Parts: sequence; structure tokens; C-alpha cells
Amino acid sequence: MHYYPHLNVYGYYKPGMYEGTLEEVKSNIETYGKIDACRFAEGYFCDSLPALDEPIAFIFLDVDLATSIRDCIRHLWPLLIEGGFLYTDDSCDMRTVETWFDKAWWREQLDLDPPGYVGAGCGLPLSPAFSAIGYTRKVTEPEKSCERIGWLHYPDEESDRETAT
Repeated sequence: MHYYPHLNVYGYYKPGMYEGTLEEVKSNIETYGKIDACRFAEGYFCDSLPALDEPIAFIFLDVDLATSIRDCIRHLWPLLIEGGFLYTDDSCDMRTVETWFDKAWWREQLDLDPPGYVGAGCGLPLSPAFSAIGYTRKVTEPEKSCERIGWLHYPDEESDRETAT
């Protein structure tokens, strides 16, 4: 069962309910997107994603199942460039969201700490009814890629001030 407490709904998935042929997918992208920007990897995520090996700057996932989100993270996160973003349309289901905070899983699968997730459990407020959009960003060394701000403490600056006085 999939329960979305903030929407006050629940339901079940059944095999094949979100299945689409490659022709259907290509037709949708030709209608609503830019087919030239796409590379298709047919099959289940666990089988098709290991073949990918190019750097990725932006990922958008709408995979619905916790097993699918984990397969996607396992194979795509290592390809995501430093500072790259990963958005999903799976913020309503706590089973998918909990993956972004599961330290044991991230350590076991990728030897990393989990990055967390913005929009966890309900999504970012993009519409009055609801939004299932959430995101995370790949930042492996914040001290090298992020800015310092005046209202936080930095131990190395404290020792510089002590030396200057």
C-alpha cells in the first residue's frame, strides 16, 4: 500500500500500470520535449542504467517505487557532476523519500553519507492542491564548493583572530 498522509489518500500499484513502450515514450518526448537531447536506455533500471557512463549535470526522476529510486540513485548518483541537481516527482511517498536519509543504505551502496532531500514527505509547494517535486544536490566537499556566511562559526577563523590580537 502507498499512503500519502498530506493528501489523505492511499492506493496500490499493480504490475505494468506505468509501463510504456519505447515508441510511446519517444512519441511523448517528440510532442512535449526535445528528442535530440535524449538518450534512451530500454528496460528495467537495474538492467539498463549500468550501461551509462557519461557525466550528468541534471537528473529528473519520476519512478514511483522505492526499489526504482534506489536503482536510479545507485547507478546515476556516481555520474552526477559535483554541484549537479537531482529532482524527483516522488516526494509524496515516504518509502521513496526515506532513501535520501538512509545512512546505512548510502554507506553500503555508494560509500557516502546521504545527501538529504528538500521537499521530503510532501513536495515543494508548486500548486495549491499539492506538489510531489523535491530535490537534492550533489556536494561532496561543502568546505570547497560553498560560501561562508557571517552568522555561522568557522574554527579556522577563530584561530586567525586569536593570532592577530
